[in-house]
Parts: sequence; structure tokens; C-alpha cells
Amino acid sequence: MADEHPDLEAVGGAMREEWRAEQEAATRDAAEGFQHRQTLQDVLRDHMHRGDRLAVNVAGHRVAGVPEEIGADLLGLRTLFGRVDVHLAPGVPLWFEIYERAAAGGSRGVDVAGGSFVRALQLRESDEAATVGTVFDADGFDGKLRVGADWLTVIARAGAETTIPLSFVSWASALRT
Repeated sequence: MADEHPDLEAVGGAMREEWRAEQEAATRDAAEGFQHRQTLQDVLRDHMHRGDRLAVNVAGHRVAGVPEEIGADLLGLRTLFGRVDVHLAPGVPLWFEIYERAAAGGSRGVDVAGGSFVRALQLRESDEAATVGTVFDADGFDGKLRVGADWLTVIARAGAETTIPLSFVSWASALRT
């Protein structure tokens, strides 16, 4: 048929090119829309699934590790010295960078604290002592934890008790050594 109408081959090629360009534009739009709907937890979960090592700066405290639990208000990071629970909450200053991209591995994650920062703190109550950072003190407080509905008390070895509203608690880990 192309022999009978030489113009049809050029018209067909132009139509295929136009269709391909429309499909590529639709794909770009869909990818952009998907990206715009992503939450911080979605982005962190992607890094967890890939096994990326992140450097997280939370309220001036920097910690590097691989995400192992993501929840509505929790980032559980597996570090060289144990797990660090980071509070993902409005008012807790936080940023992270990809410290090392994983070539393979990753995980679906664990469910240690059910994705809840408060639950992660409650699990640390049974420890002899822990370290808790706040938005006011990046170095944190060391001591035995007691967790309330919206507060946390750190009881130091010398007996001093520091009570902090949970909204200002930025991270928790095993006792620093």
C-alpha cells in the first residue's frame, strides 16, 4: 500500500512519533505526580527497602545507620552501636543525606515498636539506662526512663530527674558508653 501512496509512510511515521511523545509526557507527568504525593515516611521507607545507609541530623545530633523501622512518628536506625530511635514529629528539626547507597540488600523492615516513637521509648524503660536527646540539648540526657502520656522523665544515676514534654524529645538510644 505504501507503494501506491508514498506519503502514507511519512504520515504513519509522524503519527507514531507524536504518539510516542505523548506517552513519554504522560509517563513524566505520572512520575512527577507520584513524587509530589510522597511523604517523608515514604522516602525513608524507600531507603530502608534498598538498604541505603543514611546520615541523619536530628536537633543537632548526627547519627549514621540503616533504617530498620519506619512509622508515623518513628525512624528506627540500626547503627554500629545499636538502634537509635528518631522522633519524626513537627517541631523536631531533622534532615538526612544518603551516606552510602546499597548495591544490594535492603529489607522490608521490622516491627519492634509498631512504628510509634512513644512505644520505642516505653520499650527502653526496662533498660538500666538510656540516652535521650531533645531539641534543646543535642548531646542528650543519660538515665533510667519513665514514660507518661505526653512526657518523659530521665532519672540520672545521682538521682536528678529531668522531665521533658514528648514533643521536644528528638531521639533515644542505648546508654552511651
